[in-house]
Amino acid sequence: FGKLLLTLASIWGQISVCIDDLQWADPASLLLISYLMSSAAGCSSIFFTFSYRDDEVSNNGRFNAWLYSISSFPVKVITLKEISPGSVTSILSDSLHLSPRLTRPLASVLHHKTRGNPLFLRQLIELLREQGLIFIDWSHTRWTWDLNKIINTELHSDVLALLVSEMQGLPTDLQFGLKVASCWGSCVKYSIVDILSEELKVDLAAILKKVCKRSFMTNISDDAVFRFSHDKIEQAAHDLMPEQQRRKYHMRFGLALFSNILNSYPNAGVGDDELFFAAVNQTNSGGPSAVTKTGQKSLVAGLNLKAGRRAIELSDYRAAFKLFKHG
Repeated sequence: FGKLLLTLASIWGQISVCIDDLQWADPASLLLISYLMSSAAGCSSIFFTFSYRDDEVSNNGRFNAWLYSISSFPVKVITLKEISPGSVTSILSDSLHLSPRLTRPLASVLHHKTRGNPLFLRQLIELLREQGLIFIDWSHTRWTWDLNKIINTELHSDVLALLVSEMQGLPTDLQFGLKVASCWGSCVKYSIVDILSEELKVDLAAILKKVCKRSFMTNISDDAVFRFSHDKIEQAAHDLMPEQQRRKYHMRFGLALFSNILNSYPNAGVGDDELFFAAVNQTNSGGPSAVTKTGQKSLVAGLNLKAGRRAIELSDYRAAFKLFKHG
């Protein structure tokens, strides 16, 4: 990988490697990143950018040790803090097309309620608009608000609770789309959406496009995926479902994918590795309690056996062990 990176840099001139949410990286990934940095040492045309949440790594000794290990490289640490009251005033002025003098009292209240969290602020502004506390004054053709009601309105104390509350007010079909998408993690591919649409007898793509218009997800056509706008939004969508419902969805979707693979590759029995492993991961996320029909346990065990053997062929022995254990 290091030689490949240097070769690409020599062809393209400049390369930026950006990795987000580094706090969730496993030890093997951190080791690979260190190796890439070592390989690129002295090469001015390769630039690394990493981001992580310092409030989620305080007890992660392994990650902190890795951070210390890369201090030998010319690393510049940039700490992003919560946005200031002045920044909230600017955001409101730009959004509502009003002067900072008019938006400053509202900005002060919203900054206090959100503690300067950008995601919380965005969702709170949208929620207040939907509740009619920020509205258009048609007599003066401008945005205005009921500051006293906003001050006295009890809001959730964290972003996740606010998002869940907002999602529960969405139309039923959009809530359903968010629930289905959350079963696949941060994003779901068009190809999987097509399979699920057939399984669920709905136009899931159309539903997710409506979700995107609400800014909960983004439609990235170049990568052919629907992606959650933020991991907190993904978590909130996941929390819309009770645990047993989530497990049943995982099992149903995994079996639907496997059925599609069998229909597409009747002789090989596996076909597309990515879809096959996605199917197995879904059934494993469902777990034994999601098995509802006779013979499903042996089917899931067989899938894990086949997936484990395939993982060995791909030299991914850690994954193989986990798959065999699930089976």
